[in-house]
Amino acid sequence: MSVSSASMDFESDNWSDSDDAPYSPTSPPSLPDLPDYESDSDSVATDTTLQVITDVSDEELRSLLDLRARVANVTDEQAEHPDPEESETPPATPRKAEAPLKAPMSNYIPDPKYTFLFHPHRHTHTHTCTICLTTPLSFLPSPLTSSPTNDSTPTLLPCGHIFGQSCLRTWLLSNTTCPVCRSPTLHETCKHPIRLRPIHTDTIWLIPRTVPDGGKIAEFCRPCLQKGRQDVINGLMATLGRLYYDARIKWRKTKRERDRVEMMRLRVRMDEDLRRLAVEETGVGEW
Repeated sequence: MSVSSASMDFESDNWSDSDDAPYSPTSPPSLPDLPDYESDSDSVATDTTLQVITDVSDEELRSLLDLRARVANVTDEQAEHPDPEESETPPATPRKAEAPLKAPMSNYIPDPKYTFLFHPHRHTHTHTCTICLTTPLSFLPSPLTSSPTNDSTPTLLPCGHIFGQSCLRTWLLSNTTCPVCRSPTLHETCKHPIRLRPIHTDTIWLIPRTVPDGGKIAEFCRPCLQKGRQDVINGLMATLGRLYYDARIKWRKTKRERDRVEMMRLRVRMDEDLRRLAVEETGVGEW
């Protein structure tokens, strides 16, 4: 029997030409009989093949499910954290930060020697007095060309902040702290105001270190210190001078090498103490 003939017979057994005929299910057509395989080896081979297929299918199914789970996780992560390179709308390009030393700078200068003499961008520094917020600060070559009323002269405090000279002097008439950080501007023991330090290109090396850079404010101001130590200085130099000249007279008499060495040792010490005392007297290098 051909396939088309069997199909026609099947349809004719279940349906009539009339639309009113009741639906009556019938048994499905029987399948053709398959030949029996009685060989034991063929039966074992078939069972083994089916078992292998089943095992492989289970493993592949598990792999597929695992892969689908990983893909789902990756998709969720990409949704939460989209890649800016793959997004349709590229993110806004951040503005390139300007060179900090080319813009107007802060008035905090803890190491003015480096900032104004050695920094690579020292020629592009721009500062404004932070008391009046208007006066631009400029550096004159010598203190002789400046005056206390010139507000454009930058003036340094021990804390490292700089201001216009005139504004800072006016501020300190009624205040004893830095306008910015409130650090004290008085000597600890005598309570006199510190000496202001206008910054000039010719005298910047004489400016003492700021407190953040390892400097400190002396306990006494220079006038108070001079009054208290004048007698000590005179007594010290008188003692060193007497020892030196006695050693000199002795060496001239004996001409011995050890006497000459002792004389030179006292002379070097006296010269060093004189230089140190001269610095202390002028106040160079200290607040």
